[in-house]
Amino acid sequence: VGHDVGGGANKCAYATEVKVYGEPGYDFGAHSWIASKGIPTQAVPKLENLDSADDCMMLCAEAGADHFSFKIHDVCVCKKRYAESTCSPLYQIDLTRTSGPTSCALECFHSEHDVGGSANSCGYAKEVKIFAQPGYSFSAHSWIASKNIPTEHAATATEQI
Repeated sequence: VGHDVGGGANKCAYATEVKVYGEPGYDFGAHSWIASKGIPTQAVPKLENLDSADDCMMLCAEAGADHFSFKIHDVCVCKKRYAESTCSPLYQIDLTRTSGPTSCALECFHSEHDVGGSANSCGYAKEVKIFAQPGYSFSAHSWIASKNIPTEHAATATEQI
């Protein structure tokens, strides 16, 4: 949240746009860069099809893009990855957008790492909810109750079949 991907601050310039989605009735002509680059556009049939970053991520994945950049009540821009791995910064601050990869393969997960943990100069990131396998004892960790963090036992993969 609050970032654009492959934007103008990148030393390799803007990432190649694959497609631009807008809400029903969206005026794509209001942005000359879309037409000047010949980027395909599509208005979604219903507002519910483009009212979250998740919707944008899914649309961009279907369009064959590697990244998405979503601006609520405005536009969803689908972008290709840079050919050069040295193109940086990949993400730049834009408080009006939410951006990310269209799929979370290895780049989204960091094995054996915590996010916003004790080594972070800002301390721990705020916990929103904790999930665990059935039978897990949340009460064994007093910090969970002391912070009033919601918990939920989730079904295992074999229980869902």
